[in-house]
Amino acid sequence: MATPNRNQFRLPDFQAISKLPLLLNPLYNLMRVESTMWIDSFAHFPTEPHKRAALASADFERLAAYTYPTAAHPELRTICDLTNCIFVFDEMTDKQTFDEAQHTAVSYLGGLAGEACDGSVISQMTCDIGERLRARFGPNAFRRFIEHTEQYVNEVVREAGLRERGEVLDEIVRDPVFVRVCDTADDLISWTNDAHSYDMEQAKGLSAANILTVIMNAKQLPLQAAADYLAAEYTASMAHFMTDKAELVGRSYGKANNANLLLYISGLEAWISGVIEWDFLSKRYFGERNEEVAETLIVPLTIPQLKAHL
Repeated sequence: MATPNRNQFRLPDFQAISKLPLLLNPLYNLMRVESTMWIDSFAHFPTEPHKRAALASADFERLAAYTYPTAAHPELRTICDLTNCIFVFDEMTDKQTFDEAQHTAVSYLGGLAGEACDGSVISQMTCDIGERLRARFGPNAFRRFIEHTEQYVNEVVREAGLRERGEVLDEIVRDPVFVRVCDTADDLISWTNDAHSYDMEQAKGLSAANILTVIMNAKQLPLQAAADYLAAEYTASMAHFMTDKAELVGRSYGKANNANLLLYISGLEAWISGVIEWDFLSKRYFGERNEEVAETLIVPLTIPQLKAHL
């Protein structure tokens, strides 16, 4: 058996495991221009040009085009702008204290929900996006969107605290099988993102909540063994997703509702496959080595940044 190389690790082959279709919205090139111009119109990270450059190289418009391959221009543009905004929010809160992150979260949520702009950059962004979202969502869908967004920002604020200290029918949405399908899709998407972002996060000292770190600590495994364990969990969860999907689409909620359900599940599948592809085509996680990593799945580990002690 070959001796493990502690300076690198091999990623799970999520593409081979998932075997889901991959589609790219034909509006991608136009969105790349329009959404980039939109996000650049705000004064985000005025003293940190490297973060503005990181946002540009991440190419979140491609992620949106993969995960919403059939969206029309107004909808896709809103999704692109929201995705870019989420990056800004995430980067802002990465370095903030609990209180600062909580204040940023209030501005973020308030803008989406329709509250008056408080003058902050994040509020300016979400007020613009929120107006467009409210015009396109049905009331139930928008309520669920805000609820899920609130869960996300609460976790972001919680992470800051830990760091500081150390339109589908409600009947369908409440169905346990539907909940399982959504939860499993969330796991598959999150695990992919965590595995691909691990090196970037560990280099910044931000990998404590990464699934690979969690597995290493919980199972007392080295990094490569943790990645292999994640691959096995991903394979099993993908099988569960397909089983639950088959059970769900076999039910009858009426022709129109079944069509909406299929569309929703197709959207989940687009996210699962789209995130995998975008992670390799974007330079967000692997930088200039993205093509090499995509081909070999080998990630050389970056030497962690040293924190200054004042």
